[in-house]
Amino acid sequence: MFKDSILNISFGQGAGNIGQLMEQQGILNLAINTSKQDLDTLNVKHKYLIKNGQGCGKDRSKSKKLVINDFENILSVINNILDSTTIKHIFVGFTMGGGSGSGGGPMLAKLIANEYSNINVCVYTVIPSKSEPFKAQYNACECYRELIKIENLGSMFFLDNNKHENKFIINRYFVDDLMEFLKIPDEDKSSKGNIDIEEMNTILSCNLMINISVTDENNHQINPSILVDIERDGFVKYIALSNAKQNLLKDIQASVGYPLDAFYTFNNRKINVIVLAGLSLPSSSMNEIFDLVNQRSTMITRESTTKELKLNDIFSSNKKKKEEIKRSRKDIFTEFI
Repeated sequence: MFKDSILNISFGQGAGNIGQLMEQQGILNLAINTSKQDLDTLNVKHKYLIKNGQGCGKDRSKSKKLVINDFENILSVINNILDSTTIKHIFVGFTMGGGSGSGGGPMLAKLIANEYSNINVCVYTVIPSKSEPFKAQYNACECYRELIKIENLGSMFFLDNNKHENKFIINRYFVDDLMEFLKIPDEDKSSKGNIDIEEMNTILSCNLMINISVTDENNHQINPSILVDIERDGFVKYIALSNAKQNLLKDIQASVGYPLDAFYTFNNRKINVIVLAGLSLPSSSMNEIFDLVNQRSTMITRESTTKELKLNDIFSSNKKKKEEIKRSRKDIFTEFI
């Protein structure tokens, strides 16, 4: 099954809860944390407590130092899991507003992508709600600025805690919709067209942002949208679509833009699974967070905020993965400290 090609690595408590849901759906999962107390709340098979970790208390720099000092052991744990599998994709999950995941998550994703050049590394991360404390907002800004500079990542999912007051419901909806997407090559077959494994790999390997939505056969949303709003700038690189009845491709293209390529099939599950890959990163949503931080403190200047988040400079629709050249771990460590 296609889901067997994925290893999920959740870093921190928030992502750990998501990883636990993935594991319950049959996805191989590793939970990493700097806090034993947080790890103890998870009922998962593979756990790793970072050496000398006692939690980070929303201190991003503390998380980075712990990852750097213990990366050899973290890598050994990952290697032991990969040795007995045929993994093609590694998902690295973390929240943007916390300490452990927010601090070490982007660096860990880059280190993993550097170590395993033959494996696609995707990221899913969680944007804090506007009602969360100032520190969460500030951490999200710093985390995001590091994340968007990382080359050679695959698709990035951005969950939005503003979409529902219950974070556990957001987690469940995300995993539910993700699983419906991952079922496509195994369950959805049609003489009118199919989405094969290579096309699934293409979707997940496409950098920038990805969005998944699932609707009923009348195209009404099943779960409320919990991913960040897309930019609506007409840029989308790929569309993947499993249709319940009629082909919705023309309607979707008219709504979000015309892709480089589109893959579609039909199913007997009485749902539509709509996947948009290679979307522009969420500059509008993140600008709102930067503005909120600016209103609450002078810690981030307006000038640097604008410089970091301009779509034309950073989120170019023509952004491509650079040629993969393995770098030394020390060089990568230095970028994040």
